Amino acid sequence: MSWRTDALAVAGDDQEHSIQFSMSTGSPLARRARAIPGLGVSPGLRGAASMRRSNSRRLRAAHHRRGQLRLTGSLAARYAAFMKEQWSKGLQWGAVAWLSWVAVRSAVAAYHGSSLVPAMVWLAALALVWTRWARGGVAAALLVQAVIGIVRATGYGGEMPLPWMLSFFLPMSLPLLPLLLLAPERPRVTLALLAVGRRRDAAAQLAGWRWLAVAAALVLLNRAAWEVLQGYEAEATAAVLLLGFAALVPGPRLAPIKA
Repeated sequence: MSWRTDALAVAGDDQEHSIQFSMSTGSPLARRARAIPGLGVSPGLRGAASMRRSNSRRLRAAHHRRGQLRLTGSLAARYAAFMKEQWSKGLQWGAVAWLSWVAVRSAVAAYHGSSLVPAMVWLAALALVWTRWARGGVAAALLVQAVIGIVRATGYGGEMPLPWMLSFFLPMSLPLLPLLLLAPERPRVTLALLAVGRRRDAAAQLAGWRWLAVAAALVLLNRAAWEVLQGYEAEATAAVLLLGFAALVPGPRLAPIKA
């Protein structure tokens, strides 16, 4: 009788372990076992299942964080590309607009009896800005303007404070400095499209408003620098800073950047 009792005990232990394992996996045997009073899952199996659920939650949280980081990086890259495009366009258009104004004003002054040299230099720079020699033409014009300004300042005699002498050429030169670093590709393309009658494509080149703020701030550098050198109230300087800040503010939604 003793060996039968031991065999039944061993069989009972095996069945209990089988039921406990099945309960941890959610099998039909586990559902039947839950109905048996006093029978449950051992603490070891319960702890392993809890650890698996905890690891799964951590993996999902880590995957979500990686997705958020990728989304944030994508938005930051789009914003940087968008602002670079707008600022580049604004600097090019602002510098070309100021160069055109300086050339026309010099030509008008020469017509009314002023010196022909500045007019010829600025008109030549304006003509060269549409070619590959744009940087060289602008650099030569700035150098000639600096020489002319220093000569005019020395012609007054007396003391020549440095800010007063710089006011003869530096303020009007500041808006042209971007042309020494950037080729005016945007104005060239837009005007070329207008010349061939592709108005929609030309209008698409002018999309956005931040580049207008950048161009206006660049042109106002002339007045701002003159106010600073002359010691007047820096109203134009405040306007330049305000326009520059407005051009940096992101909109509610960034449009996709077209290549």
